[in-house]
Amino acid sequence: MTIKEVARLAGVSPAAVSRYLNGGPLSPKKRESIADAIRKTGYRPNKVAQTMRTGRVNLIGVIVPRINSESVSQILNGISDELSSRNYLTVIVCSDGLQEKETQYINILQDNRVAGIILMGVAMNDALHEAIAACTIPVVVTGQKFEGLPCVYHDDHGAMSELTKRMIDAGRRKIAYIGVREDDVAAG
Repeated sequence: MTIKEVARLAGVSPAAVSRYLNGGPLSPKKRESIADAIRKTGYRPNKVAQTMRTGRVNLIGVIVPRINSESVSQILNGISDELSSRNYLTVIVCSDGLQEKETQYINILQDNRVAGIILMGVAMNDALHEAIAACTIPVVVTGQKFEGLPCVYHDDHGAMSELTKRMIDAGRRKIAYIGVREDDVAAG
């Protein structure tokens, strides 16, 4: 089964089928006809042909410092769910918190034509910054804020300030914080 055969069965052009498969704009009538033809035929796009045409695959590489972390697990679930809803697969690699591995994985994922990379919870160094800057695919850093890089991070300081204020406003006077060392920039 080819895209031309699906188009003929749906009564549309091959370009319309391509737009349908890639989430492009189509009238509801054409979209329904194409979906029906795909259901009837069981057509599945040739991923190798798509990769050759676009130069990348619908994979997003996620570099994590470790897998056995509850917070990493929760974040990965959210990333995977969101990417899946957009027809992307998640490829997870574990750096063991080693910056050399993070740099190596950025290059490996890029060489394997992933569509993008999410780099989770890192401490920045020159080699890593250079690898990200030289990357020809999108890279987003999570958990940390680095100037000049796309980042998604929590305002930990603001959250703790707000929490402390609420405790004081509620009459609490013996407040303590137990956490990581101050020099732990990745978690602190």
